[in-house]
Amino acid sequence: MKIGMYSPYVPKHFGGGEKHFLTSAWYLAQNHEVEVLIPSGVKDLKQRIDKYEKLFSLDLSKVNFKPSPLAQGKRQAFKTWQITQGYDAFIFLTDGSLFWSGAGKNILHIQVPFTKTDGRLFNWKLKQWSIKNANSDFTRQIVESAWHTKIPFLHYPYTTIPSASVVDKPRSNVILGVGRFINPRHNVMHSKRQDLLLSAFEQGRAKYGWDDWRLVLVGGIEPDKVHQEYVTQLKKKYRDLPVEWRHDIPESELKQLYADSSIFWHAAGYEVDQTKRPQQVEHFGMSTVEAMSYGLIPLVVEKGGLKEIITDNHDGFFFDTQTDLIAQTQNVIALSDGQIAQLRQRAYQRAQEFSLDRFCQTLDEMLGLS
Repeated sequence: MKIGMYSPYVPKHFGGGEKHFLTSAWYLAQNHEVEVLIPSGVKDLKQRIDKYEKLFSLDLSKVNFKPSPLAQGKRQAFKTWQITQGYDAFIFLTDGSLFWSGAGKNILHIQVPFTKTDGRLFNWKLKQWSIKNANSDFTRQIVESAWHTKIPFLHYPYTTIPSASVVDKPRSNVILGVGRFINPRHNVMHSKRQDLLLSAFEQGRAKYGWDDWRLVLVGGIEPDKVHQEYVTQLKKKYRDLPVEWRHDIPESELKQLYADSSIFWHAAGYEVDQTKRPQQVEHFGMSTVEAMSYGLIPLVVEKGGLKEIITDNHDGFFFDTQTDLIAQTQNVIALSDGQIAQLRQRAYQRAQEFSLDRFCQTLDEMLGLS
């Protein structure tokens, strides 16, 4: 089978959505001819592919990255139809737009809870994408309501599940946060709110004496100046705290941090009304699953896709305010060794439901290969 794929975010971005998209390409390329359409003239393409392979632990050597006018926004209806007609199946990670595809099977992956359409023409195009999937039930419900369509498949992101022995591994007094650095004043993308985490850590140290604890923040920085300045300001403001900043680290290093850390914080969606601005809460929250797969105890905002991952007071905890986050964290720190062990084991067991096998199985089902 010849399969075409296109994401408007590749090869520009390096987050969880790109891992989802490129893992699909990697898996399908093991038994099929796979072409990922990209803009022409990307001078550092090899370096970008190398970065993807390093970040996501993927071998993309069997995937053909093919320059195409489709990937440059030149989506004249007939030309686009001609380009896509050469594929038995075409997978499109939509940015909220659609185009006419001439492929045998048209698969639409939706990873953002879009609330708007472009009118009647959009609806006509949408009907052609007969195989639709979303990255979470939260995303699915929002889009089904806004686009007046049914999305039959949930294609959850995945994590590689480590050996069960990792749960009992001795831990350092580290609170870990993982996610791209995005200025919360940016009203399009959802911020992971590292500013809140830093403030909570500072206040927790002052109130409860967390002197022997460290905060480690992991994530790439979005390229726009507004995000770069956001990180620079945070580093300056909290320079006296025991905080480590890790940007664009390989997956192997991230896994080591997961294995060494004790608590996981995630604040995407904080202070956001998810009924009015669903795009600015966590659409799913794969880093939370990854942390749980290593036995970390997660404390996350009770919004968006995060509610599909955690059962409160069973395998993790929800918080609504900064005061709540600090108090909940202190409660976890004060738990007995036996209680901590139970929480870690439950978190690990929950994470197993988001395995690579399940991820690949859903791909096969959408393509009619299983």
